Amino acid sequence: PGDDALKLGMEAYDQQDYQLALDRLQEVLKNQPTHEGAIFYSGICQLLLEQDQNALISLKSFEQMAASEYYTPAQWYLGLAYLKMEDTQSARKVLTRLQQSGNGKYAVQAAELLKEF
Repeated sequence: PGDDALKLGMEAYDQQDYQLALDRLQEVLKNQPTHEGAIFYSGICQLLLEQDQNALISLKSFEQMAASEYYTPAQWYLGLAYLKMEDTQSARKVLTRLQQSGNGKYAVQAAELLKEF
C-alpha cells in the first residue's frame, strides 16, 4: 500500500495537484516516517500550499541527513521557505552555505538569489 500511495502522490505532484499529492505522501509517512522522498516532496507541497511552518519542519529534517540525495535540493527549498516567511537572516545563512558547497545548479541559484538581498 505504501508504494501505491507514493506512486499516486508523485503522479498528483507531477499534475500539480499539490493537496492530493500531500495527502498521499502523508499516507506513506504514516507507515514509513523516514521515507526521504515522501518527506522532501511533502515539504515542497506544503510550501506551495502556503503551509509554511510545516514545510520548514519537513525540509529542516534534511539538515541531519547530509548523505541524502535530497539534502541539497532540500536546502534550496528551505532557503525559499525562510524567504517566504520573511526570515531573511535564516534564508541568507542556508543559501550562503548552499552557494559555498559548489553543488551544481542549486549553488548557482543560491548565488543569484543572494544578490537580491
